[in-house]
Amino acid sequence: MAVSGCVYLETDPKSFAGEGLPAEVENCPACALEEQPLRGELIAFVNARLSSRAANYTVNYPIAAEDCDGVELGCYVGPAIYLYDPTPECEDGSDDCRLSRLGHLWLDERLGAISVVDESLKRFTLRDIAWHPGYGLWGISYDSLNDEWGLAAFDVSDWTRADNQIGVTRYAVRAGPIGAETTDPCYWQFNMSALGFVGNTLYAGSAGGEGALYRVDSKFLLAPGHSVHPNDSSGDPDYYADRTLCSVVTQFSDSRGIAGDITRTRDEELPLATIDAQLDDSELSIGRNALYAFTGDGMQDQGPFFDELESGQKIDSLARVDGVLYGLDTRGKVFVIEEPAIPGGNDWSIREHDDLAPLFDEAEFGLLVRGATVVRVD
Repeated sequence: MAVSGCVYLETDPKSFAGEGLPAEVENCPACALEEQPLRGELIAFVNARLSSRAANYTVNYPIAAEDCDGVELGCYVGPAIYLYDPTPECEDGSDDCRLSRLGHLWLDERLGAISVVDESLKRFTLRDIAWHPGYGLWGISYDSLNDEWGLAAFDVSDWTRADNQIGVTRYAVRAGPIGAETTDPCYWQFNMSALGFVGNTLYAGSAGGEGALYRVDSKFLLAPGHSVHPNDSSGDPDYYADRTLCSVVTQFSDSRGIAGDITRTRDEELPLATIDAQLDDSELSIGRNALYAFTGDGMQDQGPFFDELESGQKIDSLARVDGVLYGLDTRGKVFVIEEPAIPGGNDWSIREHDDLAPLFDEAEFGLLVRGATVVRVD
């Protein structure tokens, strides 16, 4: 039997200690300069693949016990965040000058002593990110060991470097019975798929049947905190958020949901999201993406199908840079989504703008773009 690509079988890689990042997690050589050279309005996106190349990206790369309160195999180098400028023309004709690593998540005792000991950080990952000049950088986190979604705050020490150890503080959404007042509406969702700021409001979205758009508590963003969940047998003081984070704005009554990301509309401060459907029970065909704008009264179809995309090719990430709307699929292709010249028109179109996959080693295994946001680096 022939196996294509590179398959790594090392299950006990050397751990890393010290400043910077281990060479073993780098799979984009052109992105790994010591300094991060991009400036201005940029797209930040998550490579949601776990960081250990030696384990074929199925686990995160371990941090040495000396940098993990003495715990072996408790802290990890997590997935990477990259910055992308869609506009420059590189001198050598390549795309190398458009992309830079910002750093990797640093999964350590900030996420709590219990999470270090139970090895849940070994497969900790992100689903989407969102940035605001006042609130900072946030993300949707996923703890696969405990099957828990959360909101994560990130600490980037220097946006002009490419080797940041990005600090993470996670606030899991509060668990409980379906419909209970103390249960976070985001808790029982199969796939929390989207996050995005529109103005000063942070929105989240869920995919799958009866997906929904949620508003995140802005007071929490200003003063986030933890509390022990009364039904948590571990009594972890650093795991659950101290309040309900999500409130439902709009919920689908069929198999539609927010499949990718949330950004803002061009002419109004309204949430704009990528939608798909799981069944043939709505106006959307299975495997196609659509853009919907969400208003106070519900939702508006904003150009129903992207016929130029192959069925099943997902626009998972959205970002608006200098007024232009960009979409990224999970495999690293970048698209320009051309909006109607007249608001409310139907002349939407989409064209491929870039392909980032060739910049990555083993892109088939090591690249999975999940979520994007616009950031400003001066």
